[in-house]
Amino acid sequence: MKGFAVWATIDPLLHRNYQAIMYSIHDIERSYSHIVTDYVDSLYSYHWSRKFEYPWVIKQISTVEDLKQKTILDLGGGVTPIQFILSGYVKEYINIDINPAVNKQIEQVNKESSLYNNIIVLNIDIGKKLPFENDSFDIVMSISAIEHVIAPLNVQVDEMLRVLKPGGKLILTIDVTDIRNGIFNVNREIFENLCRYLKIDVPPREMNILHSMQTLDGYIVSPFLDVNVNDGTTEEPVREQIVVPIYIGCIVLVK
Repeated sequence: MKGFAVWATIDPLLHRNYQAIMYSIHDIERSYSHIVTDYVDSLYSYHWSRKFEYPWVIKQISTVEDLKQKTILDLGGGVTPIQFILSGYVKEYINIDINPAVNKQIEQVNKESSLYNNIIVLNIDIGKKLPFENDSFDIVMSISAIEHVIAPLNVQVDEMLRVLKPGGKLILTIDVTDIRNGIFNVNREIFENLCRYLKIDVPPREMNILHSMQTLDGYIVSPFLDVNVNDGTTEEPVREQIVVPIYIGCIVLVK
């Protein structure tokens, strides 16, 4: 196997090809946003990290030969515009998401457009053994999902590689913080250890690294994380919200 890891950076966001991809994604998303209003977030593409992740993932997949004959397994895919774009370029798109609302939303979108009828949704916990034979998929991908699963990253990645065909491509983006707590289970050390486990170089932190506390399009995104703290007044830790930057670690591996 061979591959590489990088941190998401600001520079690609300024490139015209990234911006053109995002314009297309926004158009698709707006076309069905009225359907998925009861889902978690009907406008994923406007999230700060997706501005990098969606074009970056599409770029990695676009280099696969004979794409029209390929199958994609998307772990934790939700209802997002990237699956509607990619499903038009592949033979079959399997979206695994534990939320049963995803099935309903995809079905509603399919009623309005037959372009996406090759998307199959399965309600499965991505942290457990996947119900597929070895070497089943040409592309296995996950966008900012596996860090929210209890199972260790190396266990999840081993299962992804099991169902990936020889010569197939694994594509991951992972939310990484400088602490391990709250809804994010991955800190920098864990991400770097995953890189070593996969025998790929650990990426250095670049000066222009993209993170959640920067200003993008005039909007400062500062997500809160719940952390356990002990204020000394009780023996039990107290839940407290703090603001910490989130980074995006990206991995590509060819089996």
